[in-house]
Amino acid sequence: MAHGNAEFACSKIAQLSPLSHKANDKSNAFQSVQEVKIPRGWHETDSKIQTEQLEALLIVKNGCIEQLQSRTDRLRPLPTYVVVVIVVIVLGIGVFSWRYSRASRDEDLLFSQAAGRDFHGTEQSRAAIRKLATYRDAHSTALLLDIAQGNTAFQFDDLRIQAAKALKGRSGLQLSAGVAMLLQPHEGLELRQVSADDLQDMYCDHECLRLIMHYLERVWGGEANYEDHWNREPPPGTRDEQASVVQMLLSTLRREPRETTIMLSVTYGLGTASPSPFALELVKRAELTSSCQALLTSSERIKRLPPEVFRAPVLNFSKRLIRSSAELRIIRDRIRMLLCSAGKEHHTFVFEQFTIKRNYETIASFPSNYLNLTYG
Repeated sequence: MAHGNAEFACSKIAQLSPLSHKANDKSNAFQSVQEVKIPRGWHETDSKIQTEQLEALLIVKNGCIEQLQSRTDRLRPLPTYVVVVIVVIVLGIGVFSWRYSRASRDEDLLFSQAAGRDFHGTEQSRAAIRKLATYRDAHSTALLLDIAQGNTAFQFDDLRIQAAKALKGRSGLQLSAGVAMLLQPHEGLELRQVSADDLQDMYCDHECLRLIMHYLERVWGGEANYEDHWNREPPPGTRDEQASVVQMLLSTLRREPRETTIMLSVTYGLGTASPSPFALELVKRAELTSSCQALLTSSERIKRLPPEVFRAPVLNFSKRLIRSSAELRIIRDRIRMLLCSAGKEHHTFVFEQFTIKRNYETIASFPSNYLNLTYG
């Protein structure tokens, strides 16, 4: 309210001044306020009222001068060092944007030479992939992943393997899931080896773990790998190389024990009265001590079910139907093998529904060629 009254009084003083039309000029504005004349009629009033009015007018007059001074101070130019800092920041942003856009154009050109419209042969493609691998940004990583997955106009196994090798040691959003997508039985053995090796140095998120389990479930369930479809005998050492791929994948699962157990619970029913035989097999082969509490929970829930109620058969990996009693023996065998004990706190794993929902990340969208990548 006081601020508004001061502005009103200043405007009245400016109206009384004969130089108020020059108030837009800085010097004239001060002169305009200084030369305000006190109305003559004020000297003929009572001395006390006259004194109060004169003091009020002088106060408003001084306030107007201070107000004009503060306004003109704000119009002063910025200090030199502030201007220099602003110019340097703007130039830095411009240079960074230019270099990033230029790098992106170069990476797109290399991608086109590797497996796109500018493809002119495998030798040139190998050189383009080597050059593309020298870039370490997210865009180059995405392009290398596209080549490794075969999302290109031209697809050659050796080029896909070379691009997959270039992904080792990189990081990025959902990169581990993209690399784990290469773990399919219809893919070649060498590509699966490179993919499993890349995952050794990457954080494997929930989608990555799910894809690893998906591959293991298929091959342990009897589905043949690509190299097993040929009528001729596989080259010597093929079985050892296949086993090494499985061992690398199991080590990746062991490296993320909590997330692996969550996936086994959410997807394969570990911790329920009807766990998947694959979950029990994976717990055994990977030696997942973090799954002890889930095994104990499954055992207790099966024992509480009366035989005349729970008769649902379960198909195991030897293609035989087993009932709950046999399933319970398998669970107890896993518990003994892992030395599980309900009293050991370091083996305790609490399966609360909100914990599973909070930690289980779902992928909202899948690539358009998801079926081709997954099932050949």
